[in-house]
Amino acid sequence: MTDAETKSRYPVKKILGWSMLFLALTGFLTILKFPSNEIETYAEDMINSNLSKFGMILVARESEMGFFPSFSYTFEKVSLFGKNSSDPISIDLLELSVSYFALLTGQISGDILLKQDKSTITSNFFSDIPSGKKAKGKFGLKGVQIKNFDLLKSGIGKSLLPIQLEGIIDGDMDLEMDMNDASTLVLTTDIKFQKAKIPTQKLTNAPVSPLLKSFQIPEINLSKSIFKLRARQGTLRFEKVQIGEPTNSDDDLTADLKGSIRLGKILMASDLDLNIEYGLSEAIQAKNPLLKSVLGAPGTNGKYRATVSGTLGAPRANPLK
Repeated sequence: MTDAETKSRYPVKKILGWSMLFLALTGFLTILKFPSNEIETYAEDMINSNLSKFGMILVARESEMGFFPSFSYTFEKVSLFGKNSSDPISIDLLELSVSYFALLTGQISGDILLKQDKSTITSNFFSDIPSGKKAKGKFGLKGVQIKNFDLLKSGIGKSLLPIQLEGIIDGDMDLEMDMNDASTLVLTTDIKFQKAKIPTQKLTNAPVSPLLKSFQIPEINLSKSIFKLRARQGTLRFEKVQIGEPTNSDDDLTADLKGSIRLGKILMASDLDLNIEYGLSEAIQAKNPLLKSVLGAPGTNGKYRATVSGTLGAPRANPLK
């Protein structure tokens, strides 16, 4: 390279260098003057607006914002309150990272990390920004990875589910739907549920007939369960739902569920078309003498069979011989 070429390029590099420094300083000084309290309030309002779709609200003891390379929000000591429970879901750490480009297109999307002790959940997410008639809009979770998540420690098994449930969850999931229409659900799950226990309780919040809501179930122990579900084109199919392990004598309940749910626009109005084959341990039957009179005689394999019809909000079980 000649001296003339070197001299001609030097001013260009110099100008670019000063320009980059100017932009960096401008950005830094702008952030210093940001109304951080107002932005934090806005961010929390946006998060709670999306959580309200599920009847929940978030409260955090500590929070911290970041702006580069994306807008990020970190919550510590989080409590999630549901409308049907006074017991909160407790989370040690919740990190949200939101894409600036998505905000310009009318969506909120990014990454989420949730930690509770040694448990973690990671996922990509997206959601329409609530406005007017699209107060709910589309919502999705992509590439969900659940590792060693403890329902008891987090409080999910007590606060979010219709029955109290304990155990460890591992697996993967993808979910997408229009929150105004449950029939648009697109879902794939491959979940393993281990060391599970259903404590003694009444079925007060479970989707069962009023007659059964006062029924008290005994403690039920389950070593391992598998949930493989797939929802497409308005139908949720049970590809493999196995509760308990038939070969484990310590399991109080074993069951295989097959069939599908025809999703309605309103989730609880979805039509059920399920077949279930289940068995109960001798210990459970001994604790509840009335079970035999209610369930009748089991089949030749020692298990009970039934179909489940009706809707998700009002299911009907029909025992089979």
